[in-house]
Amino acid sequence: MTAIAAAHSVSLAALKAANPQVGNPEAIYPGEVLSIMGGSSPHSPSISSAGAIPIGAVTYGRFNGGGDVTSWILRACQIMGVPSAHWLRGYQVLCSRESSGRANAINDYDTNAHGPIQSDGYPLHCSRGVAQCIPDTFASHHAAGTSTDIYKPSSQHCPPRCAMS
Repeated sequence: MTAIAAAHSVSLAALKAANPQVGNPEAIYPGEVLSIMGGSSPHSPSISSAGAIPIGAVTYGRFNGGGDVTSWILRACQIMGVPSAHWLRGYQVLCSRESSGRANAINDYDTNAHGPIQSDGYPLHCSRGVAQCIPDTFASHHAAGTSTDIYKPSSQHCPPRCAMS
């Protein structure tokens, strides 16, 4: 939890307090979902230590944080421990084409746009976010240590992800 707290600019005490379900804060196991309190988002995004997550674990809080496509890509590369030079230009082009760089873009009109309505008011299989992920792909390619929120840009960029997978 110490590394997770540091990565999300919250105190270890606050992270522990937000996650009383964690028995041993020094041992986080795959599949555990943590709540990260604070930050710039109005909801409490969850950070999962799991790689792939169940589709039901995907969350749908709209992003209202700062930054731009470049800063989101650089953060994702930092999380994944990959050199940004290998990903930056490709993801900049992808995000420009898919969402015009809008973190809260939703495609609710193509053939993917079906399924039960989710907490953001749109069908399950709509493409969402800056990289236009569908929840199925987002869940199956979830990167450990990132938010389960499909609108969180740095979670969509974690290579390989979404339209580039």
